[in-house]
Amino acid sequence: MRIAHIGLPKTASTFLQLNYFSKFKGSFFSTKDPFQWPNELKFVYLLNKEVEKHYKDWGKHDELLIHNKIIEKKLNYMYIKHKIRAKSFANSNKSIPRIILSSEGLYGINNKVNYLQMKLLKYCSIEKVIFIIRNQSDWLESFWNQIIVKEDRFSKYIEADYIFSSSEESIGYSLNWLDYVKSIINVFGQENVLVLPYEMLVNNPMFFFERLNQFIGLNPEKQPDFSKKIN
Repeated sequence: MRIAHIGLPKTASTFLQLNYFSKFKGSFFSTKDPFQWPNELKFVYLLNKEVEKHYKDWGKHDELLIHNKIIEKKLNYMYIKHKIRAKSFANSNKSIPRIILSSEGLYGINNKVNYLQMKLLKYCSIEKVIFIIRNQSDWLESFWNQIIVKEDRFSKYIEADYIFSSSEESIGYSLNWLDYVKSIINVFGQENVLVLPYEMLVNNPMFFFERLNQFIGLNPEKQPDFSKKIN
């Protein structure tokens, strides 16, 4: 069993990493402290950052179009390089019977990054993918408060339309979960993809974890404490 949990951000990823995914026997890797992340899989940071570093020019339409082409070319180059590292991870861990990867960044900042990262996960020997989604308006408000208001990662005065979009051609944070789902299924096959809403975890946690257990094919050694809240 080799499974990747790919976020979204602000969908209880930290809670799931600490109280669920890390409770199975086997190797668990996460980009969240206190866990470790394999050096061969640093594409989860680098592909997203390649897009993010261009955000300062989003208000300039002409420059955005130019950067869009530059970004796509660079992402394709990075994909080729990281494919070798992903294969190395698969080869060095082929004797391990159970591996779970969990990172918010694995969902990919936009559809292009998502598709490349799903192909890289496939080269890592990942067999199944869990994707947690959330109502777009609630997700946008929560994520905006984190990356703009609290962290000021870009600018507190930037317009939301510049960095969030449901367009298939958007190079910023995508809001079209259906495009993501199609991309993931395209790589892994429908039977190997589980999409669950964050709202199910909030309103019916027992059913939420039953669905996860069925998809993974076993129960964790310790059941999650639903009373715990993180972030």
